[in-house]
This record gives sequence, C-alpha cells and structure tokens, in this order.
Amino acid sequence: MFNYMYNMKPYEETYKDFSWEISKKELGYKDGDIINIGEYCTDRICRMGKGEKPALLWEDHKGSIKEYTFNDMRVLTNAIAKFLQSLGINPGDRVCLFMDKVPELYFGFLGILKMGAIAQPLYSAFGGESLWTRLDDAKTTAIFTQKNISLK
Repeated sequence: MFNYMYNMKPYEETYKDFSWEISKKELGYKDGDIINIGEYCTDRICRMGKGEKPALLWEDHKGSIKEYTFNDMRVLTNAIAKFLQSLGINPGDRVCLFMDKVPELYFGFLGILKMGAIAQPLYSAFGGESLWTRLDDAKTTAIFTQKNISLK
C-alpha cells in the first residue's frame, strides 16, 4: 500500500480551516492571473522542481502497478492537448471522455483542460440512447475513447 498523501488532512478539518488566501499563497496565484487547472496539476509542479515525484499510481485488475511522475503527466497531457488542437478542437469546445478508469482517462482529462476545452465524462453504464442524448445536448465536438469499450 502506498502512502504518498502524507500532507493531506481529513476533509472536515480541511473544509473548516479553508482560506482562499492560504490557497493563493500555496499556488503562487495573484489576482488577475489566469488559472488553468491542467497546467497547475502538472507543469507548475515540474517548475517547482518536483517533476520526478509520483503523481499517479494505477493498479490494474491483475495487480500490476504503474507509476507516473509529474513530468510524465506533463509530457503526456501536453501531447494530448496538442493532438486535440491539431484536430481543430478549440477552447470552449466540448470533448467527451468515454473510457474505463485507466491512466489515459486522467491524462485526457488534464490535456483537454490544458488546451481550454470542456471535459465531458461519460460512462458506458448510461446505455446507448442516454449517451447519444448527452452528446447531442452538449453539442460535443469530439470523443476521446479507447479500444474495446462496450455499452452495458
């Protein structure tokens, strides 16, 4: 079992003690700065010299574990953002994530946010008609998916 969240307090304690001023200081944010959560979760951490620290630990159904550093996340999410832009996806467009809970889901989510699009998670448990309704209602521009995902 991994215990990398040594700096995390229980939710109730964090909520009770929350302050935007403390958060601004921790994030290095100044009023008027543009915040891109995808960039904050990857590139900013690398600029702080923490690029080789673990960012994502993933265990598959067979027990195999993959570890991704913040630098891995930075490179992969930037590649996804660039790929989506090369397809003509623009800031403000909706990009659906239709994937199992695999590392690429998280890379895709942050990559979509980095390039300014809106991430729209969907799950196969919704069923075919519900999926099409959600895609149409949201005016989804693209679907980010994987091989062998099936509707349940």
